[in-house]
Amino acid sequence: MKEKSKGIIYALVASLLISGAQIFFKTVAEQQQTLFNVRIDSYFFLGILMYAIGFYLVLLSFKKQEVTKVYPFISLSYIWILFLSAIFFRETITITKIGGILLIVFGVSFIGGSKI
Repeated sequence: MKEKSKGIIYALVASLLISGAQIFFKTVAEQQQTLFNVRIDSYFFLGILMYAIGFYLVLLSFKKQEVTKVYPFISLSYIWILFLSAIFFRETITITKIGGILLIVFGVSFIGGSKI
């Protein structure tokens, strides 16, 4: 596998991990009475761990590939969040959100997908 392709794969995995971390953080936030009274539990630590691994993978992807190629793939986290929030929080997927997702996919393929 080419080194530049590894950069894109790292960015995709990072976007999935960071999105998963956001789901854990939302779960923690919903359990709080106030924003200043954060309960430290397994969801909190899993979110931090996933964020840290995602951050490391972003750094690796920047090392292997141009930032302008990598960053559009990180923006795919919007797509992962849409589906994860529908699964875990029963949030509604609307036609407007689907339209936004299609624009993101188009943008990623247009900006980041050319000659990886």
